[in-house]
Amino acid sequence: MIKTERVIVRKFTEEDIENLYQVLSDSEVMVHIEPVFDSNKTKDFVSKYGLIDNPSIYAIEHINDNKVIGHFIENKSDNE
Repeated sequence: MIKTERVIVRKFTEEDIENLYQVLSDSEVMVHIEPVFDSNKTKDFVSKYGLIDNPSIYAIEHINDNKVIGHFIENKSDNE
C-alpha cells in the first residue's frame, strides 16, 4: 500500500468493482485510453488482474470518501 495526502494505492477488493466501472464507463475519461468498459468487462478485468495473489493492477482510492477513482497498472519486466 502507498499512501499520499489524497490517495491510497492498494489491492483491489470485489467491493471496488462498481466504483471502477463508473470511471471506466465514462467516455470523457476513456477518450484517449481505449473504448469504454461495460460492467462485465470491468468485473472480468479486476478479477483477472487485481483479485489474484500477485496482482498487476491496483486500486487508487480517494482518501476523503474512500471511493476508488482509478487504477494503476504495474508492468513487470521479464527479469522480475
